[in-house]
Amino acid sequence: NDVVTVFAEDAHLDECRFAGGIAPRESIGGRGLALIDRTHCKVTRCEFEQNAVGAIIIGMLAEPVLEDNYCQGIGYAIDYCGLAAGIARRNRCTTREGYGISLVESAQPVLEANICERNAFGIQYRNSSSGTAHQNQCKNNSIAGIAVQDESAPMLEANVCSENENHGISICDQARP
Repeated sequence: NDVVTVFAEDAHLDECRFAGGIAPRESIGGRGLALIDRTHCKVTRCEFEQNAVGAIIIGMLAEPVLEDNYCQGIGYAIDYCGLAAGIARRNRCTTREGYGISLVESAQPVLEANICERNAFGIQYRNSSSGTAHQNQCKNNSIAGIAVQDESAPMLEANVCSENENHGISICDQARP
């Protein structure tokens, strides 16, 4: 189960710690924070760790502002899906084997000045996701700093990808960055 799920249109979570999300075998969950529906909440200076699946999931039509958070996850640190948007700014995203920031389906957030390190992928765009990635640092990732796949079409500007094992930036399929 997720530690906290926010459906409220407006909320502000500041200096919170989210830990202990568990993933039962036959249901979804296991995240520190789930932001869904039409929430426009603000999450600042929070810590996410020891959650079974990931730190934060942003889904449906959510458009949160995520600033200055430390997000540690297993599958992902921050996961945008559905038509999610909003802004992720100055977050530190680390996983053991997953995605620092994952964007799937038609998600289109603005990613600005985040540090994605020690993941499989620092930032990964899949399906038809888009948005802007500006001044992010993607380093020490085992597969790629930034990966753009499928039919994704993000705007990549002034990102720094260094010390990644395989690729700094990987573009494949019908992607159009």
